[in-house]
Amino acid sequence: MCASKSLMDGQQTKKEQCVPADKAPLKSRVLLVDDHPIMREGLVRVIERENDLAVCGQADNSHLALDIINSLKPDIVVVDLSLAGQNGLDLIK
Repeated sequence: MCASKSLMDGQQTKKEQCVPADKAPLKSRVLLVDDHPIMREGLVRVIERENDLAVCGQADNSHLALDIINSLKPDIVVVDLSLAGQNGLDLIK
């Protein structure tokens, strides 16, 4: 299970704490990177319906996403390719 922790006041950006991978081996941990809060919320709802997936974090920009990736080590990262003012492809590289 993941518990939300807000990182920035006034923004929808969230970083969540995940159970370490060795404690929850049956669920792949997913990080969502999108600058549109409504898209992240919709993806969370879809992913929560899957028995083998858990959202472990969210970011609205590539810099925050890199910090979360380095700290949480998600199994899957879903990236918006057209982040505001940024290119999602650069994050993937």
